[in-house]
Amino acid sequence: MNFFRYLLLLMLLALLVTGCSKKQEDAAKLEQELLNEDSAGQVMADSAEMAADTGASVLDASAIPEEEPPAAMPGQPEGSGYTVQVASCEERSYAEHVIDLYTNRGYEPYLVTVTVDGQTYHRIRIGMFETWQEARALQNDLLSRYSVQSWVDRVDTGF
Repeated sequence: MNFFRYLLLLMLLALLVTGCSKKQEDAAKLEQELLNEDSAGQVMADSAEMAADTGASVLDASAIPEEEPPAAMPGQPEGSGYTVQVASCEERSYAEHVIDLYTNRGYEPYLVTVTVDGQTYHRIRIGMFETWQEARALQNDLLSRYSVQSWVDRVDTGF
């Protein structure tokens, strides 16, 4: 009888290890995708090169044009309800890279640009749902497929 208990325990342990290793592989794959196309690092290198060409400092605010980025990319849903925010970053080029990544995975992400205390953030969101449960279902799907930590956000008045 004890033999069967040990055998059952070993089988359950093997299933648990197999399931966890799959999620680790998915997380490693996502991390590698993001590292392979490190747009943020390239933008800083391009800025330094451009500053060297013009004789300006990279941190010299006068060398940066005073242009406000667009509020959002085309395709942004209208209305109110719930959305799933998958990322927020300071570099627009990196935000566009993340949008391309989720678009290639079959989602319809969109970008919302906000300024908080003088700092501009680009928020990458997916979906506009009437109920919290619908948005939570997408959040769970992203977590199980890609090990992506996200959150559900309430949008009261549209964008």
